[in-house]
Amino acid sequence: MKPYYVIGGVGLVRGRIRGFQPAMIAAARRANEAMHSVEWSGTVPCSNVNHIIRYGAEAKESVELKLNRARKEIEVVTQISLPAAQKLESNPEALRRLCEAEVNRVLFELSTRYGFPSLKIE
Repeated sequence: MKPYYVIGGVGLVRGRIRGFQPAMIAAARRANEAMHSVEWSGTVPCSNVNHIIRYGAEAKESVELKLNRARKEIEVVTQISLPAAQKLESNPEALRRLCEAEVNRVLFELSTRYGFPSLKIE
């Protein structure tokens, strides 16, 4: 199965979130499954979503989207609060839900801004 949704994280401030990478991988896997279920690539002008989750001093509500039609991909950036995420380090399920919430924010923005299929992972 070709991945449509790729996710990664980068820190804007000093610190790290233990267990964040497995949570991101799980969220990306669920997003890919949802996108394959609606045959995502046949319904949109861009076939891939590259999502970077920034973790900084505070969360930001905005979702930065950039369509790159030449490469047929969408570049997305969201930001979460590092201190809030670090409080979830001992709970892998809560970290996974945090990542899934970020993915759902992106999927919602793609459907409202660009008319892509409406998807939600749970």
